[in-house]
Amino acid sequence: MTADEGYFGERAALEFAIGTGRIALPLAERGVRVAGIDNSDAMLDRLREKPGADRITTVAVRVPNEVPDSAAVTPPEPHFAVRI
Repeated sequence: MTADEGYFGERAALEFAIGTGRIALPLAERGVRVAGIDNSDAMLDRLREKPGADRITTVAVRVPNEVPDSAAVTPPEPHFAVRI
């Protein structure tokens, strides 16, 4: 099934704490536009080394000591079908 045959259609998925891309990479492989946010440069570096990572937009976010409300984070794209 491709993304346009399924739930996502032409929309994208946003994953908070994308890490090494365990969820994002399979989605991107199926044609879903994926963006991910993480506060760990090391995790994002590991993701960027993997095959298919070039299809994922990543953003490093520096978070203060308190846990942020995900609604307060500005995503890299304005519209997402799913926020993970």
